[in-house]
Amino acid sequence: MVYTPLVPAKYSITVNGKKIPIDPAAFSTSDDRGTIVDSGTTLVYLPTEAYDPFVSAIAAAASPLATNQIRGKAVLSSFLKFCLNFAGDVSMHVRPADYLWLMGVSEGDAMWCVIFGKSDEGSTILGDLVLKDKIIVYDLA
Repeated sequence: MVYTPLVPAKYSITVNGKKIPIDPAAFSTSDDRGTIVDSGTTLVYLPTEAYDPFVSAIAAAASPLATNQIRGKAVLSSFLKFCLNFAGDVSMHVRPADYLWLMGVSEGDAMWCVIFGKSDEGSTILGDLVLKDKIIVYDLA
């Protein structure tokens, strides 16, 4: 079990072990709410300032995969893992099965979608798809 203190805006994202250049201010909120952990929300939402570099990093790292034919569920073992990093050196490892959604099949090839969205309010919301195999304990004492 790992712990992270309830502190605002101390986050980063790594893809394939490389930290994405995101201004830490992107994770700040005007009311210091920090990240919202919400199992009632399906997707993950990131502020635009974090979402755009994240999707670019995923696309750049995935480009070599696009040159190979990866069919069916093999994409889930071949695709990229990334980490959401929090205060206290705590990292949440996110597997491809947690952020890729099978949209369908076209000409025998699976079409996968990254299921993250932009947060209109500038908040970071971790939804059920990345929380489903995690145990979250809230210690407010």
